[in-house]
Formats: sequence, structure tokens, C-alpha cells
Amino acid sequence: MKKKIDVALAVILAEGRVLVGRRNLDRIYGGWWEFPGGKIEPGETPIMAVRREVAEELGDQLMLGAPVMPPILGEHALAQVHLFPYYACLTTHHLRQVAAYDLRFVTPQQLLTMQVLGPSLPIVQHLTTVDLLAVQNQIETSNKTK
Repeated sequence: MKKKIDVALAVILAEGRVLVGRRNLDRIYGGWWEFPGGKIEPGETPIMAVRREVAEELGDQLMLGAPVMPPILGEHALAQVHLFPYYACLTTHHLRQVAAYDLRFVTPQQLLTMQVLGPSLPIVQHLTTVDLLAVQNQIETSNKTK
């Protein structure tokens, strides 16, 4: 039986594009594209986890928006994963490359042509139907009023 992992993801927006990075080559699925994020630790909420993971992996802070979609249950070779994707915008722009290399902002249409981990495909497909500039504007506006 495969282990179950809860994962929080940041769908980081900028100018109608989303941030993705290639998994480091020494990891399973090395070279595949993924959204920043990682495992939800015991005692963490998905929101706490996505903030921590982005700080650890990219050295950046976030403005968080709404969930991209309801949590997604997916599977890959080693585990069953429960993905919690959130829209986000960066408040800092360090973009360190710790867990991934070749970080890029790409359009959802470009992302459809890239080798993305299977459990994330519903997110990618959903992003092609969304006005990302409007979502980014909503995140930035709501965070200015806080």
C-alpha cells in the first residue's frame, strides 16, 4: 500500500503567468516541472505549510489568495498525494533554487506542453480557464486592505 502525503502548493502569479520549477535531478521525477510547495507537517494547516515551504524553497514571502480548486487526490509511483493548491503572489523576489532548478514564469498554455507531475495536471488544466491577471489583482488588492 502506498503512503499518503498531504501537500500544499503555491500557484504563484505574475503578469498572467505562473511560477514553476524543475525538480532537482537527484529526486524522484527529477527534471519534471512542479509548483512550489511541499509536505504538510503534523500540526500545520495547508496555509501554514505553503508559507513555510515557499520560504524554505525560494526564500520568499507570499500574499495568499483563495484555493485554486478543492483539494485533489492523486497518485504517483511512490505515494498517494492530497494536493492543496493556493493562488499566491510574491511579496519578495529572491527566487532561490533549493528544491528545484530552472524556475520560470510561464503561461498556462505553455505549462500544458511541459512534463508536469500527474497529480498536478487538473490544476494546470484549470488554470487555462482562469483570468490570472484578475486573480492576481484580487490578491494584491485584498492584501493592501489588510
